[in-house]
Amino acid sequence: MKILIAYGTRYGTTKEIAHWMYERLPDGDHDVYPVEKVKSLEPYSHVIIGSPLYDDDLLEEVKTFIRERCSEFRKLHVGVFGVALHHLGKGLYGNPDGGLAYFDRFLKNLPVKPIYSRLLGGAIHPELLNDEDRQLLQRFYEKHGTEGIPFQQEAKKSEAWQFVEKFFQYCQVKEKLKKRI
Repeated sequence: MKILIAYGTRYGTTKEIAHWMYERLPDGDHDVYPVEKVKSLEPYSHVIIGSPLYDDDLLEEVKTFIRERCSEFRKLHVGVFGVALHHLGKGLYGNPDGGLAYFDRFLKNLPVKPIYSRLLGGAIHPELLNDEDRQLLQRFYEKHGTEGIPFQQEAKKSEAWQFVEKFFQYCQVKEKLKKRI
């Protein structure tokens, strides 16, 4: 079993989460790379893909990574994680709210149904933002009655580790079901 964790990141939180996941992988020859550095999925049996949900969508490089490897995904056990703030809410009539409202876009970009997918908490570090992102967030927070862009930290190592554990539990279930057929 060879595992790849491939991620896109804007300010480093998704990279940090991907590396936390890597720490939790079973012993073996595994890799963790930004999506731009992955040339092929051929050597892997399992791949976990992560992207922040930025400006209500995936990062373009993650969409490109998925699009360029459509046929390769069909042979793999695939897990997906998105990163967003306020990621667990349900809004009006139980419809997804916050990051959950955009996570479906991630799943719809995949050519296969992932074995496990989850939206994880993210972070905002105002001091790291470029001017465009600062203005985008400033408008968002002003619209919601907050002055300034607050530091927010919802990324948790325990969530990343739980993701890996659940992913491999589901992979084992899938393998058992395949043997029955």
